[in-house]
Amino acid sequence: QPSLSSGLVAYYPFNGNSLDESGNNNHGGVSGATLTTDRHGNANSAYDFNGAQHISIAENSNFEGNSHTLSLWVKPDTTNDMFLAKDGYYNERQWLLGNTNGRVTSHVWTTQGMTKITSTGTISIGTWYHLVQVWDGTRLKLYIDGVLDSDKAAGGTLVPGNQPVKIGGGSAIPQQDWYDG
Repeated sequence: QPSLSSGLVAYYPFNGNSLDESGNNNHGGVSGATLTTDRHGNANSAYDFNGAQHISIAENSNFEGNSHTLSLWVKPDTTNDMFLAKDGYYNERQWLLGNTNGRVTSHVWTTQGMTKITSTGTISIGTWYHLVQVWDGTRLKLYIDGVLDSDKAAGGTLVPGNQPVKIGGGSAIPQQDWYDG
């Protein structure tokens, strides 16, 4: 029987810090983001970003498999944000999950080019959402609050890169796209 830890590369429950609790030591370095209350009212169990802060996880080839699932909770304060990415913005683009004009965007860059999904509906400022991006090497899927929103063909292998994983923004991402929430 499969377990949640099978193939798990990183797990960030934000229990008062940005440590990876998967056992793989992919710890995040916090740059300005502050601990806050999570969706259940637990203190110091989420991070608040003001559009100029991020968490960075060092480059690791384990984040570059030819399939992945990205799962996160967000509560945006704006309608244009980069939530989670392994993306050099102009080069070494690999994957990204964000929000453009209130629509969730899901991207993967493969040897066959970029595949982008834009959600069918919008997300609201100040509301918690569970977002999941699934890429199985042939299709890219976007789930919002456990419901499949979009699904698109996305073949090929992930393009190579050496960018760190960024939660909320980062040096390669224009600051106007950093997460505020």
